[in-house]
Amino acid sequence: MLELHRNTIQQIAAILLAAFFLTGCKEKQLNEEVPAPDQTDTLVVCPTDNSTIYGTVTNLGKPIKGVVVSDGTLCVQTDTNGIYQLNSNKKHGLVYISIPSGYTVRPVGTVPQFFKQTAKPAGEAERIDFELFKDVDQTNHTMIVLGDIHLYNEGSVKAFETFKQEMNILSGSGIWPCPYVLTMGDMSWDYYWYATPFGLEDYLEQMNRLQGLQVFSTVGNHDHDMMIDSKTEYETTGEDFTCQNSYRKLLGPTCWSVNIGGIHYMSIDNVITTDDGTGKDGRGCRRGLTENDREWIRQDLSYVSKNTPVVVAMHIPLFNHNGNDYDKKLGEYTSITSLFKDHEVTFMSAHTHSLYNTVKEDEGQRVEEWVTGALCGDFWSSANKHGVNLCTNGAPGGYRVITAAGSHISSVYKATGTDGNFFFRSYDRNTMDFSASLMCPKAPSGSKQKKFWNDKAKVYTGASSENIVYIHVWDMKEGWTLTVTEDGHGLEPVKVSLHDPLFLAANIAGQCNNAREDWAIGTNSTICGQMYRVTASSSGSTLVISVTDNEG
Repeated sequence: MLELHRNTIQQIAAILLAAFFLTGCKEKQLNEEVPAPDQTDTLVVCPTDNSTIYGTVTNLGKPIKGVVVSDGTLCVQTDTNGIYQLNSNKKHGLVYISIPSGYTVRPVGTVPQFFKQTAKPAGEAERIDFELFKDVDQTNHTMIVLGDIHLYNEGSVKAFETFKQEMNILSGSGIWPCPYVLTMGDMSWDYYWYATPFGLEDYLEQMNRLQGLQVFSTVGNHDHDMMIDSKTEYETTGEDFTCQNSYRKLLGPTCWSVNIGGIHYMSIDNVITTDDGTGKDGRGCRRGLTENDREWIRQDLSYVSKNTPVVVAMHIPLFNHNGNDYDKKLGEYTSITSLFKDHEVTFMSAHTHSLYNTVKEDEGQRVEEWVTGALCGDFWSSANKHGVNLCTNGAPGGYRVITAAGSHISSVYKATGTDGNFFFRSYDRNTMDFSASLMCPKAPSGSKQKKFWNDKAKVYTGASSENIVYIHVWDMKEGWTLTVTEDGHGLEPVKVSLHDPLFLAANIAGQCNNAREDWAIGTNSTICGQMYRVTASSSGSTLVISVTDNEG
């Protein structure tokens, strides 16, 4: 019935590729041609009376002024001699820098070493120095954003191989100018730290096989140690701190920032874990910020110009697909967004294993959030079972590509394993029928399975001749347009809230088990917030479907 036409998108892709090649940068090289002198021997630095952590930030022996240094609570700047002084209680066991624009740090594997562990007791002063290296021109750069990765067993590692190969090809191709990587949390899966075992160390072993990339990390709920009683700790101290020890040791601070080109990237820990430490799967958590993290955000932003765009990465979303508060139990998204009211900010999150974007006005503040689909889709299930990696709302498993040009940023979502020219999927209802044979007809009428079909899949069940076409544009943003024409005449797309039929089909296949008639197959499917419906006049007509982004 339908002939899918993507010339418009192909033209956009060609323009983007051309721009990428024009702005592509040379391979990064740390400016190591002149060995940096030993700062301990060449520069005498003494702690002030109340300083417990102090040191220098230099480049080839030259001091760098104005670098923000933090212990996880307090933020200070280096002086004209590149010296910082921190009156720290060393609670986090870390000291780290907000890498200034134009500089980079030496990575260990793929982990950028902008942080160092403290070694002495809280009341004893210690010197910790940092060395920065001049980077290539960062004015035009790319940030590759990875939603939930969930490496936890042999099957997930096997499915992850496609992404690794793709990164190693694309990162050195020049298509992406100056690429960096930012994870959005849930890199591993805390339950399997003990069950498999497969921990953060195993995750890092896989990530370290990426070539020429520095990977910055955001902490997710499944990156907390589920064998720690964080519920009691939070109730008594107001923090879920101890369960993050493994994360801090390997991946660094849970709240940090870095300046790349004209953009201030900030990662915050907006996960409050409430697990009782019994080791059961299904960690309890909610969205929120501790008072310590709020204070860190205020202090970090105090050093950021109001004219500098801020990109905030966090794990749990502010909003769900229809713009309502995601965490109905708490409803405190204003207490997060209000911290950024004086800045031009874009929020990014993950956690849902689905993909959608929201723009909302709140108390006069424009709030934009990009919820990034999961790299693992539905925990690599559909990828391993059916060879098609799908998020729970039917979007393809993949990653977001942020392109920065000066202070301007834009982004598109790339499905792993595709050429990038893949922004929507269309469904011809005339040719679809989720027939009764797929619904386990022996299931009782009141079973969870029957309820699932009545609530989520009934619209796709039974023969249809209504000439309806559903279109899922998974990365639809403000300013994007969807155009559908039938034999040259425009059709008006109507937004609908439905579940994606391809994801439902992937969940149905092979799961009907009459021995368990209440099995609610596919119930991890989530509403697709970017589904549209058009109705053609004829089953034999041709529809031309095109999507144009806000870059034209």
